[in-house]
Amino acid sequence: FEMKGYTKVGDNTFPNLVPMLTGHFVEYYWNESVRDTFLFDNISLIWKDYARNGFRTFYAEDSPFSGTFNYIKRGFHDPPTDYYYRPLALAIDQSDLRKQAKNAHLDDCLNAELETDLMYDYLKNFVKTMDKRPYWAFCMVSTLTHDYLNSASYADPPATRILQILSDVGALNNSALVIFSDHGLRFGAIRHTYVGKFEERMPFMYIHFPTWFLKHHPEFERNLKINQERLITLFDLHRTMKHLLHLDSKMDREPEEHGLSLLEEIPENRTCADANILEHWCPCNNFEKLNVSDIMVVNASQTIVNHINELLLPHAEICETLEVAEVTDARLGLPNKVVLKFERHENVVVNRTVVLGEAPPTLGDYLLTLTVKPGGAIFEGTVRYDAEHSAFKVMGISRINMYGKTSWCINSQKLKLYCYCKVQQT
Repeated sequence: FEMKGYTKVGDNTFPNLVPMLTGHFVEYYWNESVRDTFLFDNISLIWKDYARNGFRTFYAEDSPFSGTFNYIKRGFHDPPTDYYYRPLALAIDQSDLRKQAKNAHLDDCLNAELETDLMYDYLKNFVKTMDKRPYWAFCMVSTLTHDYLNSASYADPPATRILQILSDVGALNNSALVIFSDHGLRFGAIRHTYVGKFEERMPFMYIHFPTWFLKHHPEFERNLKINQERLITLFDLHRTMKHLLHLDSKMDREPEEHGLSLLEEIPENRTCADANILEHWCPCNNFEKLNVSDIMVVNASQTIVNHINELLLPHAEICETLEVAEVTDARLGLPNKVVLKFERHENVVVNRTVVLGEAPPTLGDYLLTLTVKPGGAIFEGTVRYDAEHSAFKVMGISRINMYGKTSWCINSQKLKLYCYCKVQQT
């Protein structure tokens, strides 16, 4: 099943995977004020639910210093799952093999092998060892494509091999399999295109269930087919994993836990607000291209930069005050005009008529791409304009080029996206 309406709910890996693994937004557990002290051992991770039901658990992720729970965070005190790849990943990162690969500009290789293959071998051996014992596994490969889209082709042979192995050992006949990305490409030339805005917000997801399972539960197969065309998120994948644990009993829902099971029909009229997708990530509006010199665009771009400077104000002694250098793209997103002007529906079949009137004052979302100075950071921001009150409000900001070492002076993961240090390393 290809889930075509799958949309991300956060900027990068951490705020997308926490919803998948817990059913909550990141801020339910964590914020930057506890960055140096908070350990993730005691949060409600889905693999704990499976472990309590007798499943063996597995978690593998490459890039151990910039991983989901470790980039400018404390990670776990104890291994979070029965089988945990990070200790090996740390050893590899400090090894002569890694140093040799970096010196040869082959960062993803270990001798003649990709680290991706090594991770998939670990997964393969885990699955074969478990045999008929129940297990839950999450294997995340990110370094190949995180910074460069065209490296995706290197992942094709390892992905083909692991899928063939899973099929050969019978795993695809007794397991649900989800292949997905937590977000699309956030940097690079493609992000300066219209389609790139959607590529970042709507990554891919494919779901496989064994044929016998779908025949035993035809209503699940029907709903999954329907849900391929519905708006879904990783909150829904979390709820689905819970559903699979409680097929014959009622599922509990923790406070502030979000999501709908994909084994049940997702409403056709589901909105981004219903799905807990923030406005900045919502792909559902109709966007009209605007002239970048339009006064509303100018005001909206200044609102974005003012917002960034307010965030940086407590660090004004080390971070530059930013200015708009150039607006390179501007689009106005509005709800469907027919919806805005709808007044009433006359007759059911014969002479059926939709009566339209004047559109009320609307909330328009300006989606802007702009470059700032100093530093040349490129941001994409959503600014909502309230026509009734003539007011702008920033709904979200993404950085779409890499900050590298230009933000070396600040340790906040969030503010690194914005800060251009007054003293630059040479």
